[in-house]
This record gives sequence, structure tokens and C-alpha cells, in this order.
Amino acid sequence: MSNLRRLLDRLEIRPGANLYVHSSFSYLSHLEMTPAEIVGGLLEHIGPQGTLAMPSFWWNREKGQRLWYNHEYTFEHAPVFDYRNAPCNIGIIPETFRQWPGTRRTLTYWYPISANGPLAEELCRSAVHVLNDHDPDGDGSFGRLYRADFHITGLGVSANTTSLSFLADVAVGEVHTQQYLTDEIRVGKILDGEHLIEHPGYWLYPAAIKGGRPREVIDRSHQLEGAFVEAKVGEAIHFRYPYRAYQEQAVRLGREAAAAGLPMPWLPGLPVRQA
Repeated sequence: MSNLRRLLDRLEIRPGANLYVHSSFSYLSHLEMTPAEIVGGLLEHIGPQGTLAMPSFWWNREKGQRLWYNHEYTFEHAPVFDYRNAPCNIGIIPETFRQWPGTRRTLTYWYPISANGPLAEELCRSAVHVLNDHDPDGDGSFGRLYRADFHITGLGVSANTTSLSFLADVAVGEVHTQQYLTDEIRVGKILDGEHLIEHPGYWLYPAAIKGGRPREVIDRSHQLEGAFVEAKVGEAIHFRYPYRAYQEQAVRLGREAAAAGLPMPWLPGLPVRQA
């Protein structure tokens, strides 16, 4: 049994699982595997009935910089996204997965994902018509992952690494006390071969990315204790939980905070809007 299989068994991941994986290869040296071996091992473990998905964000321009820093640059300068050629610049594992045979990538400006498995085609349909990538009821990749009941899986990353977490902000609704999305529609441009496509939408403020702490929801909710599975190997943190269960508790906590005029528990550093 490989080290990866042992780890996935500890995380209670079974064949047929649908996983949305965040990873940091630098914290996975204990697996003694190459990025390709890790991707292959994940696909083998979930089997042909499971679907593997990963973020395929392209805007992390400067390696070594925090995600919010690169998000801020894209927010301010809106460079063109070369859909077919731009690498996934948030880690060698998701970039290896993007190039894996049979893997698809979403045509969307801000938050493309890659997916491989029975649900890949549905998850990665074009989303350039979607105004809000974070609407759980919308037709963006994140909404599709939510409705298909994917499990957030972290390999070597903090539980604050959850790119779906802003779906909970949209679900909290108009009572939300903080400004996390632009009020105006902005336009991102995507180069798809010879075609330049415009994708209008509401953009997430960099300060929201910088200040996000979804682990707060996990720590504050007793209902998530049985759903959140964590395995530590040395300094490396690994975890798995169903995102739907997380969002249910986040919305509950968020609306309680809103009733008291407080920030969302997972956005402690973002100012509360003035009435």
C-alpha cells in the first residue's frame, strides 16, 4: 500500500468519491511521490466512478507570493487569460493535473477548475455567461461543485484553503454585513485560440481573499465535528469534509453574526458596512 493510499484511507476517502483537492507539493515530501504519481494515485483511489477536481487558476503571477497578492494584481490590471496555454500557477500538482489525459478546464475568467471523471464535462462547461462565480445556485464551476456534493480535500495545506468558501457569503443573502463583491459589473477577457471572449461579472475584492478564514466555521460548529476529518503528518496538515455541510453551518453562523451587526466569522478583517 502506498503512502498516499494510507493517507487517503486515514481521511476516509472511498472509491467513487468526488473530491475538490487543494494541495501543496512542498508539504508532501513524506509521500515520497512525484506530482504525476500523486495525481495518478488520486485517480486510481477514487476509481472510474469518482471525479477528481482541482483549482486551475491562472492569475497567480508571481511564485512565492500569497494568493491575495496575485489576485490584487489581476483585479487592478485585468490581464487577458490565455485559456488554452496559461498554466495553472497555484502549484505543480494542479498544473500536472490540468495536463493529464482526459482532464477538462472551465472556460471562465477568474476561477477555472480542472476535472477528470464522469462529472468532468458537466463541471467544466463554459461559464462565461455567469455573473457571479460564487453563487451556489448559479451555473459557475463552484456552484456545480456545490450541487454535486463534492468534498473539499486538503493535502499539505491549511483548512483556510477553501476556494468555495465565498458561496456561503452569497447564501447569507442581503443581510451580509460586509462588502466582499464589487457592486458594478467588470469585464475579464479570455483568449480561446483566435477568439477573444469577454466575461462580465461581479469581482471578489482582494481584501476578502486576503482576510478569509474558513477554518473559523469548522472550529465554531459542533455539527461539523463528525464531518471534518483531519490527519497530520509532521508539520503537514491534511483534511477532508463535505462542502455542503460546511456551507450549511457557515450560513447559520453568518446570519447570527449579521443579526448582531458583526462581520462574518470567516471574514474577521473585512470592515463592516456602514448603515
